[in-house]
Amino acid sequence: MGTTANVLIGTAEITLGVGVLAQVVGYTEDGVTMNVKSDYFHTKSEENVGTLKRYLINQEVEVALNMAEGTIVNLADAIPGSSLVGAVLTLGGATLQEHRLTLRGITPGGRDRVIILTLVNPIGEVSMPYKKGEVSIVPVVFSALVDDSGEFGEVTDAQAAAPTLMVGANTKSNGTGTIIEAKFSKTMASPVGKHLEFWFTEESTGVRSFSAAALHGGDDTTIDLTVNGVAITIGKLLALYYALGSVISGDVGVLRSFTAQTVVPR
Repeated sequence: MGTTANVLIGTAEITLGVGVLAQVVGYTEDGVTMNVKSDYFHTKSEENVGTLKRYLINQEVEVALNMAEGTIVNLADAIPGSSLVGAVLTLGGATLQEHRLTLRGITPGGRDRVIILTLVNPIGEVSMPYKKGEVSIVPVVFSALVDDSGEFGEVTDAQAAAPTLMVGANTKSNGTGTIIEAKFSKTMASPVGKHLEFWFTEESTGVRSFSAAALHGGDDTTIDLTVNGVAITIGKLLALYYALGSVISGDVGVLRSFTAQTVVPR
C-alpha cells in the first residue's frame, strides 16, 4: 500500500550533509514528490470473516526530484557510486553514498517548509540531463533509511518569522572558553542533539566542532554550544557558522543558514 504526495511545489533548495559537511548541491525545477509505501501483516481467525488486527511490518520512503544541473559536483552527488577528483567524474566503483538530505521550499502561506531525511541513498537509474527551457535537469530518486530512533526524518512548516543570531556583545564565549553562548532574536526551542549543525573557527583557521547544545539556564533566547576538545584560547577571534537544519524558535520559526558571525572572546 503506497501513498504519493507533492510535498514541495516549485523551486526547493537541496542540501546534502550536516553542519560543516553540508553542501547546497542545487535546486529542484518543479517540486518534490514523496512516496510512502507500507506493508502490513493481517491476522485472521476461523470464527471471523474479516481481519482482526493489522500490524505495520515494513515502511519505505522515497523522494523524487528533478534537480537543476549547475555544476559537475551536482552530478557526483546525484549518481550512486560516483566519485569526483578535480574536474573528472568517475561513474561506479566507489562506496555507495549516504547523506542527510535537507529540502527547503515555501508553503502556500509563504513560509519555509523544511524536510529533513536523516540518511538517504540515491537509487534507481539516474538519467542523463535533459533540457527544460534553458535549464538542464537531472531526475533523481532518494531512498530514506531509518535512524537509530526508527524514524526517517521530519518535516517542519514554519509558523513564524525566522529567528536571527544576535552578533556583537550578545554572542560570546564563556569565561573558561568551553562554551559559545549564541543569542537569538527570540525564544528558542530545545536544541539538544543538534550541535553538529553548528561549527566555529578560531583565528580564521581550523574548523572546530561542538559536543552538545542546550538552552542557557534562565534565558531561552540563548543556546549554549559546548566546545568539543580543548577550550578556546581566551582573547582569540572567533566566528560561528550554521547550516540549515532542525533548529527552530519556540514559535516555530526555522533558523536559516549563516556564516562567519562574530563571537566576542572573553
